[in-house]
Amino acid sequence: PPKGVLVAPSAPSPSLQGNHQRTRTTTHRKIRNFFKAGTLDIPRISHSIVGLSSILVGLHHMFKVLLLSSFSDVECTVRTILCIGCIHTFVGLLGVRRLHFKNEKEAARNAMFWPAPIQSLWLASVSLTEWGQGSGALISMGGSLFTAFTVFNVLLTVWQFSVILRKTGVRESNSSSNTSSNSTKQDSIWFKKSAHNAILVEFSYLFWMQLQMGTALYIATSAPLLHNFSSFMDAFPKMQYLLSNLALNTAFFNNLAVFLATLIRYKLVSKPENHNVAVFSLPLLSSIFIVWKVLSCFFLSYDGAMSSSFFSLIFKK
Repeated sequence: PPKGVLVAPSAPSPSLQGNHQRTRTTTHRKIRNFFKAGTLDIPRISHSIVGLSSILVGLHHMFKVLLLSSFSDVECTVRTILCIGCIHTFVGLLGVRRLHFKNEKEAARNAMFWPAPIQSLWLASVSLTEWGQGSGALISMGGSLFTAFTVFNVLLTVWQFSVILRKTGVRESNSSSNTSSNSTKQDSIWFKKSAHNAILVEFSYLFWMQLQMGTALYIATSAPLLHNFSSFMDAFPKMQYLLSNLALNTAFFNNLAVFLATLIRYKLVSKPENHNVAVFSLPLLSSIFIVWKVLSCFFLSYDGAMSSSFFSLIFKK
């Protein structure tokens, strides 16, 4: 064009406009399907309401203990434990009826889902024992029923890990005569390598449950140690807040993982691929940040006296 003449920008090509419109239409359809599935009947509506409450309450609690304050400074009363624990437990119970246990391709997903309310119940219950209340415990960690419940939950997490290793990822199939396509995807919502799935789930939330359950079980096996632990918790109230808040946050992370798997199932979140690996790294990064916050509270509270007393207590059993 001649010098000094302005040229109007070219309009987007019809093909780009068409692709953008199709993407928007597909996204709206996925959202409609997601909300439709959650409002088909009264039980599903109830599950959706309690599930939304679990996410909002869990996010509010996590925001307080991670950003506004710390695990050892946010007071965790019995009323708070009962309220948050019941919400996280009920949402899992209401969701069990929606699982497809006969579908082998959803075996790993089901292994994450149905144990969630059992684990949330343990995490809330242990906060009412000496673990979170000291001598004011409503339930005793050393009771035979609670000890059996703890052992069951530890074994449950081990079973979950084994299912994720066996039932996810791409496996080689010898039954196919076509050598170019002799692999099958076992679970449609997971990474291609089962080891990646196991690492993600283990260190996102399974390991932190196992750590709390294993420590509680170790303390509960000795009556003198349990008595000394109760006295220790009375002497350091911040340890009560730390363990109770950690247990409730772990229950929330458990439900958050279930919610993420549900979003993947309804294709509102893409499956784990190279382009969105950051999304699926978020749970691991969040876990690392939480560990840093918890350890900071543990070692720095009472100028280090709390942590040193705890290790003396544990290793003098």
